[in-house]
Amino acid sequence: MYDNVPSDCHAKIQALYEYWQRRRGTRRIPSRSDIDPLDVPVLLPHLFLIDVPLAGWPLTYRLAGTAVAALFGQELTGQAVGEGTLNDYRDEVHVRYAAIIASQRPFYHQARLRERTNDFTDIERLILPLSDDEKRVNMLLGMVVRRGEGD
Repeated sequence: MYDNVPSDCHAKIQALYEYWQRRRGTRRIPSRSDIDPLDVPVLLPHLFLIDVPLAGWPLTYRLAGTAVAALFGQELTGQAVGEGTLNDYRDEVHVRYAAIIASQRPFYHQARLRERTNDFTDIERLILPLSDDEKRVNMLLGMVVRRGEGD
């Protein structure tokens, strides 16, 4: 896990991370109400929001931008996180998201998608926690971009 993202990451990843940092101010984690999509219109196609229920699972995509849907080869809105993941990688996805929720810290990585509809594209992913009470993560804000994709 990173407290910040690498300086050589995709410019859109860096822009989202800096926006999240500004919106949190002196708090550890911003809330969903601190995030205004109109502040970052160029990032919208690459963004997703995930609801984190009190019970923890299933995590569900509240929304996913058009570039996310194109990359995953399907609309994710309303789906459970990991639903389209290849079976051999599903546990890894659950562990990753559980760690982000428990640590309440940003997560950045470079990986290969392991979806049934796309298991060949290298991506960069940033997942940022959101909390209405600064105690429990109740939503995740994320971005995924194809590695090497132009800004």
